[in-house]
Amino acid sequence: MKLKDFTYEIYLAILDIYIEVCGGQYLANSLKNETKYNDLISEFESRSSIERRFGSNLCSFSKLWIRRDWDDTLTFSFDSKLTSAERRRLAVREKEMTEKFNARISEFLTTRDLFQKIEQVDRHQFSCKNYYMFGFNYNGGTPDEVIVEKPTSIDDNTILFHFDYGHKSLSEYIKKENIIAVGDEDGAFEVAGWNGRYSVLNKQEFLKLIQSGALEIKKCHGFVEVD
Repeated sequence: MKLKDFTYEIYLAILDIYIEVCGGQYLANSLKNETKYNDLISEFESRSSIERRFGSNLCSFSKLWIRRDWDDTLTFSFDSKLTSAERRRLAVREKEMTEKFNARISEFLTTRDLFQKIEQVDRHQFSCKNYYMFGFNYNGGTPDEVIVEKPTSIDDNTILFHFDYGHKSLSEYIKKENIIAVGDEDGAFEVAGWNGRYSVLNKQEFLKLIQSGALEIKKCHGFVEVD
C-alpha cells in the first residue's frame, strides 16, 4: 500500500485488526479520530518510519509498527519487548499473535486491492475474441458453477454462447450485465477449474458466486503481502 492510499477508513481498519488480534483496546480506540490520523500523515511526510506503541493482551510493551519505505510503500507489523521471564512464559503465544496479526493484515490488504482493481475496470467492449465467465446451472435456477467460453454472437443486450457440457453441446443466451469476468492475461485472479487469469466485470454477481460456492478463487495477483 502506498502512503497516498492510506485513507482514514484504512487507518481505522488497521486499528480494529490490532484490537481484535493483539488487544490494547483502550489506547487504540483513543486514536480513532481524524486529528490523530492527520497527525500521523504529517509525521509520515517528514519521517521515514513511525512507531506506535500500544498495550496488548501479551504484555504492556507491545507495538504496532507502521513503516514507510523509500518508495512510499507502507508495511504493518506487530512487535513486543518481552523481559527474559516473560519470553520463557510467552514466547509461543507471542509467535502465534504475530503470525495471526500479519495474516489478518495481509488478508485485509489483498481484499482491498482486489476490489480496488475491480472498481477500476473500464466500461467493457464485448468481443467474440474474448473468453467470458458466467454463472450456470444445468437444471435452471441459481447458478451452482461457472462457465468460461467465447461468444458465438453478441447483440445489444445479450450474448449467445455455445459450449460442451458433459456429453452434450449446449447454447445459452446471457445478459451482458450477468457476465462476471473476462479473460485477461493481466487479470486480478485465477479460479479453480479454469485456466488463465480474469478481470471482474460485475462485482455483485462475482461476490454472490463466491458466497454460494459456485466460484472458488485459486490465486490473486499483484497485491501487497506482509512478511
